[in-house]
Amino acid sequence: MEKLSKIMIKKVVTGSLKNTIHDVAKKMKKYDISCVIITGNKKPIGIITEKDMAQKVVAKKMKLNDPVTKLMSKKLVTVNPDMNVFSSAKLMEKHNVKKLPVVKSGMLVAIVTQTDITRHYARERKRFVMKNLHLKKDLGYGFKLNK
Repeated sequence: MEKLSKIMIKKVVTGSLKNTIHDVAKKMKKYDISCVIITGNKKPIGIITEKDMAQKVVAKKMKLNDPVTKLMSKKLVTVNPDMNVFSSAKLMEKHNVKKLPVVKSGMLVAIVTQTDITRHYARERKRFVMKNLHLKKDLGYGFKLNK
């Protein structure tokens, strides 16, 4: 089975406890991302997602200058780079989360998202299909089928 280390995103956008909700929102817009991991000493201590922004900030009328601690989810589900992709998908389902901080020796090293896992399985399926098709007759679409 494929390990997370093969699909994880190593460039994680992070925030600190000094940040405000507005600071995090600006980072999400700037980098076109759906979450920011809040860290302390390079260790993940919280996460803020687009869903948090919509359901907590907007719906509960939080102030943009409030500290991130008022908004962030503190119960993180983390994984290590050696976990296999299938197990991480099951973990996401079990805990109803779409993003998993990847931690090694307690330090944040990457992130893996539901989208990363979906893309991985789509690539694997394509490889499987292409490997197992015995293509012969050209149909004019770049595909050949057996007669």
